[in-house]
Amino acid sequence: MLVFHFLLSVGFSVSNYWWVSSFYDQEFYLRSANNNTRFEGLTVTGLSRTFFTAFCLNSTFIPISLLVSVECVKMFQAMNINADAEMFTTKEDDSI
Repeated sequence: MLVFHFLLSVGFSVSNYWWVSSFYDQEFYLRSANNNTRFEGLTVTGLSRTFFTAFCLNSTFIPISLLVSVECVKMFQAMNINADAEMFTTKEDDSI
C-alpha cells in the first residue's frame, strides 16, 4: 500500500511539473502583482514540496475509504448471519 501511495505521489508531482512547464506562463491569474517574483515549481525545492504535499493530502484518503468499506461489509455480514434461521440453536455450550 505504501508503494502505491508513493507512486501516486510521484505521478502527481510529474504531472504538476509537466503542467507548470507547459501552461504556467499562459495563465494570467497565476501571475503575481509584480512580475519580478520567480515561480519555484520547476526547481528541486518546488518538486519536493509538490511531492510531499501530494503525499500528505492523499495519506488519509485511501485508508479512510478502505476502513469505511470494511465496516460496511462487516455490517452486511452481521445482518445476514442474524437473518439466517439455520444458525440458531437452543443448546447451550458450557465449555466456552
